[in-house]
Amino acid sequence: MARASGLTIEVERCAIPVHPALREWAQQLNLDPVQVSLTGGEAYELVFTAAADGAGTLLADFLDTFPNLLAARVGRCTAGAARVLVDGREAAHGGFDHFG
Repeated sequence: MARASGLTIEVERCAIPVHPALREWAQQLNLDPVQVSLTGGEAYELVFTAAADGAGTLLADFLDTFPNLLAARVGRCTAGAARVLVDGREAAHGGFDHFG
């Protein structure tokens, strides 16, 4: 996404939702559950961007329309190099590359 848009994606680690079952599993294996979420390769979550001035309304509308689904703002896109930062640091690459 960063590469395709030419933007920097800034992710806030504390904003990333982690399912309680994943948190428990990761802790049993002494793994960081957020890192597993970011690089584990299980691609079942939808990630998208929205204009900053409409993001709050979009999120509220989504949650009203789909009350049984989880949606969260986890960061923002900014001008800069095409890269992903997590809490200001370059994100580790991982997961499965479906297009590799």
